Amino acid sequence: MIIKFLIEDTGIGIPEDKRDIIFERFNRLTDSYNGVYPGKGLGLRIVKQFLDEIEGQCALETTEGKGTTFTILIPYKLPLHLST
Repeated sequence: MIIKFLIEDTGIGIPEDKRDIIFERFNRLTDSYNGVYPGKGLGLRIVKQFLDEIEGQCALETTEGKGTTFTILIPYKLPLHLST
């Protein structure tokens, strides 16, 4: 079974040449000192690291000037039954 999340925003979109770096830590599309979008550039890195650890996936569809949709797929695994 797979759990699927869709996260959509109406932000600035992600340019083609930046799509590979958005999951790296401390990378942002806008400079933090501009104050338009708060954050340190860690959120997507943390999500990616978590998904890698649980063998999940993250894909994105984006249009510059219109926003981005992230599709997150998380495998649902039943816990091992521990006998006592």
